[in-house]
Amino acid sequence: MTLRRKLLTAFGALALLGLLVVGVTVFAVVQWASTEETLRGHYVRSLRAQEVRAVTFRAFKEIPDALATVDPNARQEFQQALQPLDRVFEQWSALADDPNEQQQVQQVQQAVDALITDAGTVFDLVDQGRRPEAVQLVESVLEDQDFARFEELTAAAVDSDRQQRQALTEQTESIRHSTGLVLAVTAVGVLALTLLIGAYLSGDIFAPLRQLRAALQDLAAGDVDTRVDDQRRDELGEANRAFNRLAEQLSDRDWTGSVGDGAVTDGAGANGSSRDTLDRLLSGLRDDVAELRSTGITTDPTRTAALLTRIDGLTSVITRIADYADTVGLRLSSVEPAALLRDVVDRIDEEVITRRISVQYELDAALGPIRVDRIKMRSTLSELTRNALDALPELGGRLTLRARIIADDTISLEVEDNGTGIPTDDLDGLLNRADRDVNPSHRVGLRLATTVVQQHGGRLLLKTRPGGGTLAQVLLPARD
Repeated sequence: MTLRRKLLTAFGALALLGLLVVGVTVFAVVQWASTEETLRGHYVRSLRAQEVRAVTFRAFKEIPDALATVDPNARQEFQQALQPLDRVFEQWSALADDPNEQQQVQQVQQAVDALITDAGTVFDLVDQGRRPEAVQLVESVLEDQDFARFEELTAAAVDSDRQQRQALTEQTESIRHSTGLVLAVTAVGVLALTLLIGAYLSGDIFAPLRQLRAALQDLAAGDVDTRVDDQRRDELGEANRAFNRLAEQLSDRDWTGSVGDGAVTDGAGANGSSRDTLDRLLSGLRDDVAELRSTGITTDPTRTAALLTRIDGLTSVITRIADYADTVGLRLSSVEPAALLRDVVDRIDEEVITRRISVQYELDAALGPIRVDRIKMRSTLSELTRNALDALPELGGRLTLRARIIADDTISLEVEDNGTGIPTDDLDGLLNRADRDVNPSHRVGLRLATTVVQQHGGRLLLKTRPGGGTLAQVLLPARD
């Protein structure tokens, strides 16, 4: 399984658990709100049933008053007391949630209607002076039959609402318990999955990345034999295999050799890098030069001097190549331009003092740190500085090192002298001239400098200054 699929699976499961938590929470909230509304409705229903009872009892208190005393307003007061019943029954009926509850309301209303009908008969008998018959009707019908039926129906309605409220409360408690259990299980699942993802990221991703970073650091330090595990079948395995291929290619390019009879050969016992071989060549040439200077190889001083000059030129060429052989590829870092220019001058400080050369710095205040390969760019600017020194007189002269911004996306590092100048501003033509106007070591150094500048995505320009002197300009793209 690829790394992407593993991560998508893990985070997908985590997202599903999160959605489950949200869904359960929303369900619990909605259910709670619905239950609370239903409970409120049943509670209000009970209140309406109790209100029907209260209104009815209050109205029927007028009947004993009519029987005990002669009250001509008893019937009117009875009817006035019954007026709120229509409104109460209407509200009670509106709160009925099912046919059974609606039937309860209708039964109570029928019982009330029967009571009102019998009460009207009692009032008629009282008005006719038939008080004993009215009393008998109240005792035998109203109290024993109609009121008993009315109280039974209203009590049943109130008890039904109470039972439904209790059932809803138990249901709500059960939902709350189930919701809490689901949330607890989901929380444990989220925690376990989070720990699993953390362990997976730490052991299966971060650890291999740290190993790959360490291997890259070893490779940057020159250890081309370093390798990483390439058995994984995911994106990290592909990256590791690409790194191993790169290390093998660099190892193949890092030629070794031994010095014998003045030539470089691939000996079985040779070890060390190409820079080591160059150093051995350079050391041997210096020994030969020292010997020639002390003993000479010919009686002809002119020939000896010419030979020494050629050997000095070869030594200079090898020195320049060795300077550029320190690193493979570019190792970009943030470098302060002032520190870079100062580092270049420090390498020629003794010669500058001896020859009494004036060195000037010109730095653009708006130019901050630049992203370059510090070692290679220092070697490039050192090469341009050496060429400028060769163009200056033995004593005196001026050397200017400059760093500035010439456009929003272009940085210019410059070395300028007031020496003898160059035969042409055409860099390609200068590097390919067949005559002896250009020092061979300068030609080699300029080629190497041009390569480094091109590696940085820039250009190297040479310009003859009016009145003498040369401006070498390294144009680099600005990088974040």
